[in-house]
Amino acid sequence: MAIARPPADAIYQAEWDTPLPATRGQSFNTPGRPRGQKIYQEVQDVLVGAWPDEDRRWRLLRNYYYNCIRDCDQQVVRVLESLKSNGMDKTRSSCSPPIMANLAAIIRCAGRATPPIVSRTICR
Repeated sequence: MAIARPPADAIYQAEWDTPLPATRGQSFNTPGRPRGQKIYQEVQDVLVGAWPDEDRRWRLLRNYYYNCIRDCDQQVVRVLESLKSNGMDKTRSSCSPPIMANLAAIIRCAGRATPPIVSRTICR
């Protein structure tokens, strides 16, 4: 079965010019590396088949992952904008202030021109 390509939607065409992790070529047996990473890869190989371990393929996968996050953010923004346009942002909410602050951050980040993941933080 052929590997599925990203959707033809424009959001999935973005490419992120960021380096692959320094540990990219590191063996799963390197001392200090979590055993779960090797197990995860072994399970992936069984479930979807082993695929060539090439930087080019990892960049494509990372681009797809980043673009999925952007796509999800945009969907959340659409919901939040709908709530706001219906005056529901002014009503008493069951959401705590930190949750509302996170939702506001998603709105600010949705149009970002930088990768969504920076130092393990989603859009600073």
